[in-house]
Formats: sequence, C-alpha cells, structure tokens
Amino acid sequence: MNFISRPLVLTISFLFIGAGKPLLTTKLGGSYGFGMDIEKGRIGWIDVYPDTDSTVLFNLSLNRGAPSYNMGEVTGRLLLKGDSATFYSGIDGDSSCRLIFTFGKREVSIKTINDKDKCGFGASVFADGIYKKRGEQIPQYFIKLEGDTVYFKRGSNRLKF
Repeated sequence: MNFISRPLVLTISFLFIGAGKPLLTTKLGGSYGFGMDIEKGRIGWIDVYPDTDSTVLFNLSLNRGAPSYNMGEVTGRLLLKGDSATFYSGIDGDSSCRLIFTFGKREVSIKTINDKDKCGFGASVFADGIYKKRGEQIPQYFIKLEGDTVYFKRGSNRLKF
C-alpha cells in the first residue's frame, strides 16, 4: 500500500511539470518564521513559492506582539541574483519600501534598505530579521491577514502581478 499523501504527490508533480526537471528555486520553497509567542514579542512568517528558475513568489506577514499587536503584510515576486533579491514597492512609483532578502541553507534574512521602510505596516512593525525554515512543503496558497485565501498560481483567487 502506498502511504504518500495526495497533497504531497500533487505538489511534487506540479513542480516537475514543464521542462522535466525541478525549478532551480524549488529548494527555496517552504514556510519560514521567527518568534513563537505573540505575548512575548514580535513574530513573523514568510511563505515562499518557486515561480521560475530565477523568481519566487512570497507572502510576508508580521505582528509586533503585545500590547498593541500591530500587523503588517506584503506579497510579491523576487528576482534572485545568486542567493539574494531586493523587493521594491511604493505608491505612485515611489520605491518607499525596499527589502533585501538573502536565502541561506535553511533560513531567509530580511533587511530594510536605509530609510526605505514605508511598506504599509502598522506602527513599530518591521520585517528585519532571520526567518528559520519551518516547513519543507511548498505552500500552494496563503491566508491574508484579513482572512482571504490567495493561491500562488492556481484557482480563481490567485496571485496576479
């Protein structure tokens, strides 16, 4: 009897469709995070989805923790150059949010570039930190802070750029 779970088989087969080999970014896919207890401090998590051989899609969610529990979230596509990528976003073409993502063997480090910290996060919420890999399974979707389910690639409520 085969004990491989259906979601795992679907995930693996989905990543191998196309060129007949896995994407170069497959090893980066998964869930990462820091902090375990929102009552004791800030927490953050990032879901990473391999998009192409040189790009990944991501959703980053943050919470400042007690007592205010201010939150922040950003979703985007990263173009990798080696093991790092820079995320730019802003209003009216102003790149007022710039984050550097650096991927290690089992972690992602995020650092805000200088004063480019206007990412739409709540007061005293920032992305900087080291996010440890917490799951190997490639996420197919994420749940936004408002509660909406968004699929990285498939489905009617999929991520669009």
